[in-house]
Amino acid sequence: MRGSWYGIPLQERERIYARQSLETAALRRYIYGLLPLRRTARIIEPGCGTGLVLSEVSLLTDAALYGYDRDAGALAKAESRIPGLNAVECDIERHPLSRADIVLLSHVLLELEDAPAFMAKLAGLMEPGGRLAVLGEYDWRAAATSRGDRVLEAAVRRMEEDGLDTSIAGGIPGLMAGAGLRLLHFGSIRACSRIDPLFLASLYLNGKPLDESIETPTFEGTMSLPVVWAVAGR
Repeated sequence: MRGSWYGIPLQERERIYARQSLETAALRRYIYGLLPLRRTARIIEPGCGTGLVLSEVSLLTDAALYGYDRDAGALAKAESRIPGLNAVECDIERHPLSRADIVLLSHVLLELEDAPAFMAKLAGLMEPGGRLAVLGEYDWRAAATSRGDRVLEAAVRRMEEDGLDTSIAGGIPGLMAGAGLRLLHFGSIRACSRIDPLFLASLYLNGKPLDESIETPTFEGTMSLPVVWAVAGR
């Protein structure tokens, strides 16, 4: 997986995770209603971060929950939130993952080195009748700002220089089809808010500590950012 913003402290990244979670809370509740959470034995979330998604899901199911992430600190937060969580520190593209009835993905696809291969890997782990849900992926190529300035363009360029795939959201149906999955539900919403200055700054850190002097652009106004979601079956 790629992305150098993991160089900033976890407590600061967790603020960004919490903001993203709040922006798409209603969407996740809708998607949960499309999943057989109460008739499921095992749920996995590759790239679970601090466990914000799995902590919600844990209230809706008696299934065994597995969270995978490369960040030991984030996993420790997840374990503190979710009693009984099976937490595994690993590179999700290279480490074996558990078989599952439901696979959850949230804001992780753009960081993958080989998204088609990873989607095929997940499809191979799913039990017959299983579900894979992309709970949200930002479509940076379709974002817009209220001010018409060039900060958004610079931010997208910086993400691409960091190895992130800013076009991945638009390709989700094709990814699923290529992995042999059936697209059951698909859509997008627009999240409108003031851009998080910390998130914007993190794009320019390139792995440097947060307190190191670095010139970053400023942004005023609001951003309209599409969030793509999908549910597929095996």
